[in-house]
Amino acid sequence: MVIMFICTGNIFRSMSAEHGLRHHLGQGSGVEVCSAGTDRTPRAVHPRLIAYMSTKGIDVGGHKQTVLTKSVLAGADLAVAMGRDHQEWVRGRFGRELPLFNQVCYGRDEPIPDVWEVIPDWETNQAAAFRYLEGVIDDILAGTAVLAEKLRQGAIEVG
Repeated sequence: MVIMFICTGNIFRSMSAEHGLRHHLGQGSGVEVCSAGTDRTPRAVHPRLIAYMSTKGIDVGGHKQTVLTKSVLAGADLAVAMGRDHQEWVRGRFGRELPLFNQVCYGRDEPIPDVWEVIPDWETNQAAAFRYLEGVIDDILAGTAVLAEKLRQGAIEVG
């Protein structure tokens, strides 16, 4: 089984979900986990996010940004959107419906907004931006722990 998380840049939300789920599943789970982004702009994971994930025991320093294409998406048995904009983008380009991360993990129809959607001055208000980012990472890691347990119990349907 291949599970893919999708966000915009593939350097924050989907990346955190990918590495978080891989961490919670451990080796030998039989589940391949990956992520991709809808935006083609090359970006690197912010060093502060790398450091924060490291405090959680997760190394994302080698993460490589992946752009979502039809062929990349075709390889996923379960593709999961982090936000409604990602659901709409995939529906419009590829005709595929995706559940939201919080739907898969908790049964809640609730997106995970990007930092700019919550902190409009995020570029100049770094303290607030990083508080938000760290809180979202904590939420995503909690969700991936729930998802890992659902996968172990066979409670996730793919199709």
